[in-house]
Amino acid sequence: MGKGEEFIKQVETILNNRIGKVMAGSVLNNNLAKLNKDLANLTKEDGKVLVENIVKAVSLFGTADESKQIKADLEKLLTMLD
Repeated sequence: MGKGEEFIKQVETILNNRIGKVMAGSVLNNNLAKLNKDLANLTKEDGKVLVENIVKAVSLFGTADESKQIKADLEKLLTMLD
């Protein structure tokens, strides 16, 4: 499994724990479709864009504290894409 694929698995795990499996799947799949990149070739910049878009999506239905916590958790994962 490549860095990008492992990164996405970790993002999915965090989102599942924070917002639930159904919402996490929807938010993640929608934002991956927008990114339109092969998971194996994700760069750190792609990861930053993905994290930012996910946080924006979560902020539409979550609290400000939830959004901040998700952003902090996801930004920690960006080191995986170095």
